[in-house]
Amino acid sequence: AGPLTVSPVTNTLYSLVVTDSTGCSSPVQTVQVNVNPPLNLVLTSTGALVCKGSTVTLTANASGGNGNYSYTWKPSGSGDSVTFTPTKDTVYTVTLNDNCGSPASTAIIPFRIVTPPPVSISSIDSSGCGTPFCVQFHLTSLYSYQSYNWQFGNSDSSSATNPNYCYKAPGVYTVSIKCTDANGCSTTQVMANTITVNAKTTAP
Repeated sequence: AGPLTVSPVTNTLYSLVVTDSTGCSSPVQTVQVNVNPPLNLVLTSTGALVCKGSTVTLTANASGGNGNYSYTWKPSGSGDSVTFTPTKDTVYTVTLNDNCGSPASTAIIPFRIVTPPPVSISSIDSSGCGTPFCVQFHLTSLYSYQSYNWQFGNSDSSSATNPNYCYKAPGVYTVSIKCTDANGCSTTQVMANTITVNAKTTAP
């Protein structure tokens, strides 16, 4: 008799009895073979839709096998976590192995870059004399945004789409708007030094 090769799929107790030609048998010998659970891999990420210029972190959560894990990332990376800033639509793949020869486990996650289109802003009036000087601002966009943040060049702001704002002090003001979409991606438009409020002169 020679070695016996087995491939159990669950924990198994093997017993061996040797019988010679005279019919005498040896005491029973037992061997317990414990089977590791299959490798399992789950990827967690900060989102499959990525705002242009944003950083993404991928974490591989491994279980099963014998616990001595190694990770193979494509297109690049090492360890159980990778951080990168994609510049184009990208598919990331990670393969999990252990050092016991367990069948590998692979997870794939695609990323799509979201670039909100630019917007334009304008005002009916850009200069005036005396305060309060009220300006009607207009936003032009073919894209649907979820929120707006107007900055009027001082400490005041507005979340309206097309705000009417009254300046209370003379000066030259830079106006900007930040538009954010449903994915949390944003675009900003600035009108530098576009509003001029002059102090009202009085006759001597």
